[in-house]
Amino acid sequence: MNERQMAEVQREKQNLTRVEEIYAAFGRGGVPAILGVLSPDCLWQEFSPPALGLSGERCGVEAVTQWFGQLGQGLDVTSFEPTDFLADHDTVVAMGNETVTVKATGRSYETEWVHVWMLDEDGRVSRWRGYLDYEAILKALA
Repeated sequence: MNERQMAEVQREKQNLTRVEEIYAAFGRGGVPAILGVLSPDCLWQEFSPPALGLSGERCGVEAVTQWFGQLGQGLDVTSFEPTDFLADHDTVVAMGNETVTVKATGRSYETEWVHVWMLDEDGRVSRWRGYLDYEAILKALA
């Protein structure tokens, strides 16, 4: 392995560790720690039913802060577990599952999710994409 390849492997490991730390912070309710590792112009995209109130695209730390506020206002996350991680260059893909209660309906859903994290050369999150199972969520919203 040449020096460039070794540097890339090291960077992938650092990016993977960064994403694992983000999930650990989320598990502790440490949203400020998560916001602290976002690039100022971070692009945050969630692909979920619009009725959930979290779908769409947001840009910047302030907009992501609002997203986390909406998450807390509308949902009670009772379990959240990342189960698998894949790292490639500046991208980390995490897969997991969650159990959530929709506060407005009192109904719960269980779903698997996929999150795609893209990190810049400084190890800051420059883009996040979240994908959820629509069907399970729609039943809980009804």
